[in-house]
Amino acid sequence: MGLVSEAMRAAVSNRCPHCRKAQFFPRYLEPPSACEACSADFTEHQAGDGAVFIVMLILCFVTVGSVVALELVFSPPAWAHGLAALAVSLGLALPMLPLVKRFMVAQSFLNDAGA
Repeated sequence: MGLVSEAMRAAVSNRCPHCRKAQFFPRYLEPPSACEACSADFTEHQAGDGAVFIVMLILCFVTVGSVVALELVFSPPAWAHGLAALAVSLGLALPMLPLVKRFMVAQSFLNDAGA
């Protein structure tokens, strides 16, 4: 199986990409320093701002598309557009951000990019 699919499996299941036993990210966005089960070291494998950039890029297209669709279908007032954009942005960003961050750290670890 490819490294991308292994990293995606680790991100979705929130399990260590090395042993798949311990929880990968114990908190919402806090990357671990090492795996609790196999002691795999993750200190050099961090996502930085990459996860935030990817999520913002995706959300930009989705939010603008949903606001344009809302305008074309219903023509609501401006405050309704603001509420819709806020709901779409928060509703997608909050679950996507830890998933993308876990994927990036797992991908870095599996490719041994920190060394």
